[in-house]
Amino acid sequence: MKKFLLTILTLVFTISVNSQVVQTWNWTANQGQSADFEKAVADKTKKYNSSKDGAVLYTFQINSGNQVGDYWRIRIENELKDFDKQYPSGLKAMQNNAGKHGRVTNSSWYNIVERATHWPEGDNNWKKPLKRYFVYNYDGEHDADFWAFRYKVKGALEQSGADVNMTTLQCFAGCQGNQVMVIFSHSNFEDLQNDNSSEWAKVYEKYNELYGVNYEADISEFESSLTLGGFGRYSGTMVFKPEMSSPQELK
Repeated sequence: MKKFLLTILTLVFTISVNSQVVQTWNWTANQGQSADFEKAVADKTKKYNSSKDGAVLYTFQINSGNQVGDYWRIRIENELKDFDKQYPSGLKAMQNNAGKHGRVTNSSWYNIVERATHWPEGDNNWKKPLKRYFVYNYDGEHDADFWAFRYKVKGALEQSGADVNMTTLQCFAGCQGNQVMVIFSHSNFEDLQNDNSSEWAKVYEKYNELYGVNYEADISEFESSLTLGGFGRYSGTMVFKPEMSSPQELK
């Protein structure tokens, strides 16, 4: 019980002092109504989310993985308290229009873990719209092994100069267990291939140089920290939908 309370207090502290906060919604379009759903979201976003007077929202379509065909819509704020600002007109428009052609199947809250996130200068969703994501569930008793590897990867990534974009999200509500989502952003599939080969080779070499350890040994510890005997994870890809998102100048 004491350990459980300590975990909860640590999580609350992390949320309050860490970086940006993300609210997410998973939308599933009704059968045969994907085009209608996309148009309804695009129209709503253009009217209510294209200026500083509305929430900044981004939309992605999942094209592989457990929820293929679904849409992942997110709102980003600098702090959790910023979500106290509500936009009832936009919410009503979403419910009355997009809601006719689809439904929300899940909603979660994440904070962006800066110590495990690396966005090279000038990167954005418009430049790198293809996303490959990994969702991990780790054992709370081995959280040190999980986060040690993620932090070291960020350090090696920065020091290597590799052109790799990595975002790490830690769920604090709406998820099962200790869930973390790591997203890699790419310009296209060729860029994804290069990032996984020549660019990641730079990270691998710098990792061993910086930490004086074997990368394979640390990733083995990382995998052992996951639930289900190391199989507490899944992956997928999704693509950014600019016409269903707030404009670039609001990022």
